[in-house]
Amino acid sequence: MIFCNLAVSNEKLRPSERQDQRIPNLRKALAVVCKFLQHQTLLVNLKKTLILPLFIVYASLLFLECTVTTNKRKDPVYNTDTKSIFYNITAVVRAPEINIVGAESNTNGKIVSELRISIVNPKQLPTDTADLTQIGREITTIVKQALKNADAFNNYKVLFVYRDTAGAVTKTTSVSRSYKSEDITNYAYTVSLGDHFDTSISRAAGKSKFSKNDSEIFCALSYYDYNTNSSGQLKLFKKTDTATLLLTTRDLGKLEPGHNYVLYTWNVSDFYRLPGLNSGDYWVEYLIRDTSVGSKSFSLK
Repeated sequence: MIFCNLAVSNEKLRPSERQDQRIPNLRKALAVVCKFLQHQTLLVNLKKTLILPLFIVYASLLFLECTVTTNKRKDPVYNTDTKSIFYNITAVVRAPEINIVGAESNTNGKIVSELRISIVNPKQLPTDTADLTQIGREITTIVKQALKNADAFNNYKVLFVYRDTAGAVTKTTSVSRSYKSEDITNYAYTVSLGDHFDTSISRAAGKSKFSKNDSEIFCALSYYDYNTNSSGQLKLFKKTDTATLLLTTRDLGKLEPGHNYVLYTWNVSDFYRLPGLNSGDYWVEYLIRDTSVGSKSFSLK
């Protein structure tokens, strides 16, 4: 700290000096200089006071923002042969190539593992978002059940990859679905509806709007379930302007354990022939162990 003391001499001035105004002016100048120096000193001390805390805060932010991530491959260990896994997956969606690769990432000590299942150039993949999500879930169920340690991976990702090669150039596009390990059960069900049935993937396919010119409506429940006590029902409803009417309930009986399907068909002509049906909006629901596992809508002109 700089201290400024202004001392004034007590010596008696001569008349000529009393008339000289330089001394008062000098006093004012010295006072201004002193105030300036005090101000500058205060700023210096303030900077010294603030620099250390600011430096600590800045260093802390740098430490917090510093993220270190390491990745490594993590191979899945199966309790069955890979051929049976390929067979079960291609029973859900046909594809010439399937790749399953695991990875593990460590971000500042937090470890997350993911198993990626790539279905390369799948055939007849549905465009409906909900159907695609359900198919992906069925695939993850098959793969997870085939692992020795079912909890070896935190996440499962199914990628539907399309590769188009022209000469030396390969164009790749994909769509994916992700699932948390705890959300994957040991069973999976997929409901499908259409004007024909594809035995290779155990699903109905085609249109959902029918007329008198069509012959049959196919509705299938494909499933992956090794529970020996599974049974269910099929319910057919018609929507009206004021209510939803239950038309029929069919007992599925006891489901055969494993990877299988249940198929029901209706003759389109019956809807136009039977009283109270005819044209309109309908929907089918499958229930397993008194729980809905999926539904599909269709309409008649």
